[in-house]
Amino acid sequence: MKHRISAKIFIILMVGFMLILGISAKLNIEAQKNLYLSWIREQYNYKQITESITDLLDEYGINQKDIFQLLKNKDFQKKIQTICPGYWNYIFICQKDNENQNQKIQYYTLGQDFVNNYLVLYSNQTKESQCISIESLNDNQKAELLSLLKSGLYTNDADDYSNIDVKYTIENSHLVYFECQNILYGQKTKNYQEGRITSFCINNQLQTVDPLKQIPILVDVDSMKESILTPPYYYGADGSYVSYMREIGQQTFFLTNIGDDNASIYIVSVVENVQDYVLARYIEENNMLYFIALICAILISLILSYMIAKPIKKVEKVALKIAHNDFDETLHIKSKDEIGSLAKSVNHMSHQLKQTIQQLNDEIEHVKKLESLRKDFINQFTHEMKTPLGIINGYGELIEEAESDEEREKYIAIIHRETKRINQLIQSMLSLSRLEAGKVEMNIEEFDLEDSVTEIIDEYEVLFMKKNIVVKVNNIQSRIKGDKKLLETVIHNFLSNAIKHTPDNGQIEVTIDKGCAVYNSGSLIDEEEIEDIWYTFVTHDHQGSGLGLAICQSILEMHGYDYGVKNLETGVQFYFQMKKECE
Repeated sequence: MKHRISAKIFIILMVGFMLILGISAKLNIEAQKNLYLSWIREQYNYKQITESITDLLDEYGINQKDIFQLLKNKDFQKKIQTICPGYWNYIFICQKDNENQNQKIQYYTLGQDFVNNYLVLYSNQTKESQCISIESLNDNQKAELLSLLKSGLYTNDADDYSNIDVKYTIENSHLVYFECQNILYGQKTKNYQEGRITSFCINNQLQTVDPLKQIPILVDVDSMKESILTPPYYYGADGSYVSYMREIGQQTFFLTNIGDDNASIYIVSVVENVQDYVLARYIEENNMLYFIALICAILISLILSYMIAKPIKKVEKVALKIAHNDFDETLHIKSKDEIGSLAKSVNHMSHQLKQTIQQLNDEIEHVKKLESLRKDFINQFTHEMKTPLGIINGYGELIEEAESDEEREKYIAIIHRETKRINQLIQSMLSLSRLEAGKVEMNIEEFDLEDSVTEIIDEYEVLFMKKNIVVKVNNIQSRIKGDKKLLETVIHNFLSNAIKHTPDNGQIEVTIDKGCAVYNSGSLIDEEEIEDIWYTFVTHDHQGSGLGLAICQSILEMHGYDYGVKNLETGVQFYFQMKKECE
């Protein structure tokens, strides 16, 4: 299955948005948690607590070292617990060990007559609460009762267990009878009371109230002790008191330390699941915001993926057409980013490929044409050689049969003429071969081209007179740089061709202007033949070999001159001229 790039971009953007939202949420939750903890600390008002405890100590007229005497005082305990409304406070007395200077808990109170294995019962008859010890229960009964109380711990909105009915009898502050569901201790008496459990501490599992959520929670007293004896993760001080927080498991302990170098009083309160509470509040307060952010993230991701994928699809479409040799379509992407740069590169590549393929096709056609010319060259050369050789062979045989010296001399003259023709043909081919191979050294000099033209015209004067040809010379700029001998060869060929193709009583006009142009009146050259006229053995003169113009082309290209042939109204003009950079 083909995976669309737009879907991949959408997924990547969505993952990025979700990561950003997740990180943002985590940071916000941590900040919110710190705000809640700070709010709890402010509500707890540690400074007020320490001042109140100090006032209590002054009220009872004792110092910190003698606080052991007050801890069992119920009136003092009640005042301690109500120092900060809404918080349950527990007092621990620590003293430094003289040997290793470590603190040890000497005494602590949980605000009741007992520090472990007790229940606070509310009597339905007396409408009063009473703290009783359950040390007389066996371990199984304690564990079963703790499990029962745990199961109902978070099922009530209030800090009581009204769904757990108990029956009990207390005589002389001792538990005589206790019944709670399947838990039975002692014998049922006539004066038993009915009620409910409002608070407890069983096997060091203390029931207290979370000040943040105002719900009952369980606290391990050993964890409370650990929070006192281990270093805090947050520490603050103000004047004569020290306060800090300590996280153990899912609970956060708030402690206030009042003391000196030897003894310290710790006031402890606890909050449970601050992280969960903050997370729930954060989700509740921001769910709509995050829902809107999610919708916006989806829309932005869709728009961005479309904006990125659309030009890429255009590039893909054009690339496929290029692969199928279709170079007509171009990309119109105006963006100045990487995709816009890619589009320009693809357009440039398409243009270059089109030109390259066109050049290759032209070269193939050129090679085919050269191959055709090569075959024509071989055929023409064979024909050019075959005719004079046949003549020589024939007249050679006739010499033997000649009856007179006059006839014999005639045959010998014909053989000499044809031999000269073969020699000229071979010399022309050798000259052309040397020129094309670049083995001809040029002697570049500045000379007067008019002098050379005049001399060559004089050489052809007899031919001009024979055909009654009028020759006209126009001199504009005759100084030229080049190889004098080679350029004279070119002029010889131009004039020779002009004489051959000029009819009787015709006209030849030579124009000298930093080059030479030879015009002759007469028939025009077919436009189809003009492009091929410079090739070897290509001629529209049945008497010529077709090598002259090929030699001229090689000489003029060696000089770097402009050259050509063109049809005029009444004739043909061959020309060559120096380029400006050659001057």
